This record gives sequence, structure tokens and C-alpha cells, in this order.
Amino acid sequence: MGHTSNTALENRLREFIRYTELQQLAYNVAAMQQEKMFHSLAVLSFLPAEGKTLFCAAMAKSYMETCRTKVLVVDTTTFQNKGSLDLKECFNGSSPEVHVASLEELRRESIGWGSSPAEWRSGKTAVLEGEIVRERPPNATLSRENDFSLIKNAAEDRSKQYGLVILDTAPLEAKNRSNVDPLLVARLSDASVVVVSRKLLQAPKLGASLKVLEDPSLHLIGMISNEAHCL
Repeated sequence: MGHTSNTALENRLREFIRYTELQQLAYNVAAMQQEKMFHSLAVLSFLPAEGKTLFCAAMAKSYMETCRTKVLVVDTTTFQNKGSLDLKECFNGSSPEVHVASLEELRRESIGWGSSPAEWRSGKTAVLEGEIVRERPPNATLSRENDFSLIKNAAEDRSKQYGLVILDTAPLEAKNRSNVDPLLVARLSDASVVVVSRKLLQAPKLGASLKVLEDPSLHLIGMISNEAHCL
């Protein structure tokens, strides 16, 4: 993505965080943190392109400005569609108090390749969907378990360094089975929210999908309606 596109994305994010509703949500999260003492928040969506990643970026920046504290956003997806929004491009160095880490960077850190937010920013990006080989390697299950452990450690250990750790997840209805299960990510977090758009109303088996949200282990604290799901 070129400089012009990055600038447009930053302007869009800046406009988004001016919304009164988003600012109020940041205040509400801060207030709930005082009552329930939670530090990690998983952000879910049912379908791709419902605006989940942009919401993660906007929430991180709004919370940082509201609470005057550092925020960590972790991209827990293993693969990205070519049209997916990149969390790092949402900030591009404009918000030094918001740190972004991908799952690939957590892997690199776990073996001693890069241990600071500055090194995270210069790390590799996630593999694109089109690069996935057809045959899953024998250690795929073990790899997912290791990835889950890395995410769990990030959510728990990093909470001491940040006011809030936001976990961006794969869509619940994602076809790619190589991603870490977003429900598992939500269950390990202290709280979770769901971003929904009008696309969900047209989805088949809507009732069955929504029943997932009745699981108390998701620690669901709210649903975010995104009217303009144009990502």
C-alpha cells in the first residue's frame, strides 16, 4: 500500500475515533475494567470484511487517548486475504503508544528474534491466503497449539505493561482452518465484543450463528454495529 493510501487510511481512522459512540465505548471499557479488573479484550466478527480490524485500531487509539496509557493490539490470524486491512498500516508510526504485534512476530520473539515493539514493527507480515499449500504439513496441529500458547502469553503477560491488550481474531465463519480458533482466543481473554454488519442479516443459518454468543465462557460484554462494512 503506497503513501497516499496510508494517509487516507490514517485520516479515515482519525475520523472514526471522533465518533461520540466510540469515545463513550472507550470510557465504558475503562469503567468496566475498574469493576471487573480485566486487561485483555478479544474482538470477534462472524464474517470477513465486517470492519473488525478497523474497529480494533480505532478502539486502541481511542482508549489510549482516553486513559493516557499504552495499548497492545495483537493480530491473532495466521493467514490474511489479499483485501484484508493490515493493522500496522492503520498507525504507520502515528501513534507510538499503540503497539501492534502479529502472530508471526510473536513466533519470532519466542525464539529470540526481536523482543521490543520497535522490532515487532519491522517484522514479517502474515502469509497471504493464496500462498497456502494444499497439503497441510504433519505438524499443523502442533503449530496451532503453539500459536495459541503464544497468544495466551501475550494476553496475560503483556497486561502488566499495557492498559489494554486487544486481540484481533479470524472471523467465526472463516473457511481457512489453519487460523487459531477465534472462540478459543475469546475464552482466554478477560472479555470480548462482537462486530456485526448488515452482511450478517443476510447470512444463512443466522440463528445458529448467534447461539454461539450464548456461551458464558466468551465473557461477552457487547456487540458493535458497523453500518459501513466497506473493508
